[in-house]
Amino acid sequence: MKPTSTLWSRGPHTEGKHLVLGEYLKAWFAILGGTQGRIVFIDGFAGPGEYVGGEPGSPVIAMDAFRNHSAASSITAEVILVFIEKRTKRARHLQSLVDKRKPSFPDNMKVLDVINKEFDSTMKALLNGLKQDDKHLAPAFVMIDPFGVKDFSMNVIRGILSNPKSEVYITLMWSYISRFRLTPEFKHYMDHIFGPEWICVDDVASDNGRQELYQPALFTRGGVREVACGGEA
Repeated sequence: MKPTSTLWSRGPHTEGKHLVLGEYLKAWFAILGGTQGRIVFIDGFAGPGEYVGGEPGSPVIAMDAFRNHSAASSITAEVILVFIEKRTKRARHLQSLVDKRKPSFPDNMKVLDVINKEFDSTMKALLNGLKQDDKHLAPAFVMIDPFGVKDFSMNVIRGILSNPKSEVYITLMWSYISRFRLTPEFKHYMDHIFGPEWICVDDVASDNGRQELYQPALFTRGGVREVACGGEA
C-alpha cells in the first residue's frame, strides 16, 4: 500500500533491497570513482531519507556508503549525489538529513539540494538539455524505486542508458500490473511505460511475460507504435 504520511515503517522487502543497494554502491563507488573524473548517483524517488524506526532510506545509504568507504583515499572522482522527491514534506525532511551530514562530506563529494519535483519530467529536462548541448551524462547510477507504475517511462530509462557507463536500478511493481492490467484507467500507464505492445502479452506477471515486455521496451529505439496483437495495425 502506498504510504500517505511523511515517514512510514520499513518492510522486510525494502530492507533486503537496501542491503543490495548499499553493497552494490560500495563496489560502484570504488570501481568508477577510481577511473572517472566525475560520477553521479541519482535517487529518483528518494523519499524522506529514513523510516519511523530511524532506519536509513536509500539517500542516506548512498551518502554513508561513500563518506564511510574503506577505500575513500583511492576514489579520486568528483562524486555528485542527486535526490529527487516530489512530495514536499518528504523532500524537506530529506534535506534536513542532508544538511546534518554536510560537515562530514569528503572534499570530492557533493550532494545537491533535494529536487522537489517529479522524476520523469526532471530527468527528461536534464537529458534533453545535455543532448542540446551535445554532451553526455557523467557515468551515473540511477535508482528508480516508485510506488506503483505510473511515475516513470521507458523512454527516460533508454535515455539514461544511452550515456556511456550509466546504469539503472529499477523496481517494477509487477503485483500492481498483474492486478490492474485489464482496468481501463490502467491502460494509459502501461502504454506510458511499455508502449501499446504490452496488451499482446498473455501474462505480464509471469517470468516469460516480463522478459517479453521489458527487453523490447528497453532496447527499442524510436517512437511508440500502434499495434494489434498478432501484427501491426
